[in-house]
Amino acid sequence: MSPTAKRVISLIVGLFLLAYVGYQAYLMLYTSVELETVESYTVYETLDVQGIAIRDEKVINETASGYVYYEITNGDRVAKGGTIAEVYSSEEVALIQKEIEQIDAEIASLQSMQLQGVSGTSDLEALNKQIKLVQASLLESVRAGEWEKTEQLRTNLQQLLNRKQIVVGTVPDFADRLSELKSERKTLAAKLEKSQRTITSPAAGYFVAATDGYESVLSYADVTDLTVTDVETALDGEVTTDHAGIGKVVGDYVWYLACVVPQDKLALISEGQDLEIRLPFVTEEIVPVTVKKVNTDVGAGKAMVLLECSYMSEELSSVRCEEVRILLKEYTGLYVPDRALHFAGNNDSGVYVRVGNVLAFRHIRVLYYDETGRFSICEADVRPEEGDARTYLKLYDDMVIEGKGLYDGKVVA
Repeated sequence: MSPTAKRVISLIVGLFLLAYVGYQAYLMLYTSVELETVESYTVYETLDVQGIAIRDEKVINETASGYVYYEITNGDRVAKGGTIAEVYSSEEVALIQKEIEQIDAEIASLQSMQLQGVSGTSDLEALNKQIKLVQASLLESVRAGEWEKTEQLRTNLQQLLNRKQIVVGTVPDFADRLSELKSERKTLAAKLEKSQRTITSPAAGYFVAATDGYESVLSYADVTDLTVTDVETALDGEVTTDHAGIGKVVGDYVWYLACVVPQDKLALISEGQDLEIRLPFVTEEIVPVTVKKVNTDVGAGKAMVLLECSYMSEELSSVRCEEVRILLKEYTGLYVPDRALHFAGNNDSGVYVRVGNVLAFRHIRVLYYDETGRFSICEADVRPEEGDARTYLKLYDDMVIEGKGLYDGKVVA
């Protein structure tokens, strides 16, 4: 090999070695990392149990030979003697009555809007926002199959769109529409037959348009005396639905959920305690409850826990046997995923954060660990004890969740 060729090869090898050493030095001293902003997060220590709802229920054991047209919906408040339903000779006649009620509602709405007048462009901006919100709610209720709610939202949307026509000047008033509605109402009224009879409420309370046979299984008056056996028998038993009644009236907004809880879970439950629950297969709402009674069966290693609730909605009005998620304890703090965790020399846990372009180790105090999601909820705004020189993780720090060769003081991109 010629001397020139040897010099070229030596130069190439030298350059390669220089580049390799430089690259390794870069990796050691200056490297990129994946960051995540530290945020606040709330989780609950939960307990899933089966519960049975107990209410002060009065079944309306009336039979009707015609078609029952309900004047109120589930969860509506009704006075003693108030109208619950009208009985018509056929469904067709009942539908005529429903159409007349819808026309009356639209007439009242249009007349009210004409009296109120309009308030300019600011009103238009507010209307557009309301229309978008109602449209979104309407789509959601259609997807969920909540038809009664859908009908109400449809009416609300129609009212908002009518009002927008006045605001933007599409129509000067609703005189033509009102005349059309009144004519239509007159035509329908001529076809309407008088109802055969009126069904009234036997008591004041809220109405539920169905019975399930559980109304007489557990006594509302003796609810605090329930035992583990009582509740388990009711939950496991087969109850024949009573088809004779047209519904029921719940006489008090205070109702109860009776649950059976393992004895080893009672450390976080006590009488008089305010808790929150979820009914995951009924509603997304968090429902406030109070622990009314805890009756422990030591031999069975269980307890009957009675939850008192005064919150009511259409969805909750017909709940009976449901899965209950009891939110035993709330933890709010800094969210730290497992992949961000590291351990200092003294085995203290913590994470690396980027300060400028340098890494710094921040210690943490774990409040709660979620084994399923593999993350920790850590204390925010830690106040170190006297003599504790450690620096702790804070909200909105840039936390390292991915990187190699991390250490305190390392320069990063």
